[in-house]
Amino acid sequence: MKTYPCPLDETIPVMEIPFGIDSKTHALVVYTEHGGVIMLDSTVRDQPWCSEHHINAIFAHELGHMAAGEDEEAAESWAIQKLKELEEFEAVKLLLDRGIV
Repeated sequence: MKTYPCPLDETIPVMEIPFGIDSKTHALVVYTEHGGVIMLDSTVRDQPWCSEHHINAIFAHELGHMAAGEDEEAAESWAIQKLKELEEFEAVKLLLDRGIV
């Protein structure tokens, strides 16, 4: 297990653990009394398609859930706006290409 602050919001901790072969997600938020923790599937970085832009898109989406709730469109919209503010335009493109918003 690896833990570190989220590079997009250092107040949010990230824990990397393997989710297992049958996992249908790359990340999720575990809500706590003081906010939340992003849980990232540690095997996602081993995927041939994965780049830091993908990781930033994943983190932004999960931060979007923390800010906007469980609605996928609201979380994705929040994430896109956050990434634009951070000038992470490759990650923005990845989220837009998913077609959630």
